[in-house]
Amino acid sequence: MYPEWVLKHKKPGTTVKQIGKNYYLYYATSHREPGKKYPVSSQTYIGKITEQGVISERVSIAVRDTEAALLSKLVPNLPKEFSGIIALRIKKEWVLTKTDKKLEKKLEKKGIAKNGKIVF
Repeated sequence: MYPEWVLKHKKPGTTVKQIGKNYYLYYATSHREPGKKYPVSSQTYIGKITEQGVISERVSIAVRDTEAALLSKLVPNLPKEFSGIIALRIKKEWVLTKTDKKLEKKLEKKGIAKNGKIVF
């Protein structure tokens, strides 16, 4: 059994691993591979679980054709006012998560986004 402070971070679709005295959170999924009798499990590291919360060292988390990342990790030298924005890649296109019109206009002025999509 894991301590209560570890279990509060375990959500559906995630798994917890204990290595030594440390706890780690992973995104867990499975998929079929041709020629295999059973689904193949795959896990993606999310971060280390501490009593203060999850410490993530990842830039982004990818699941099949979708990926989520902090905009500040995708665009170098981004002003701090944009640091909390999350971007989603759906298939090949990056789009912004919920933002207000004022923020979208600022991103367009900086040349980062256009019509809610990130411009690289």
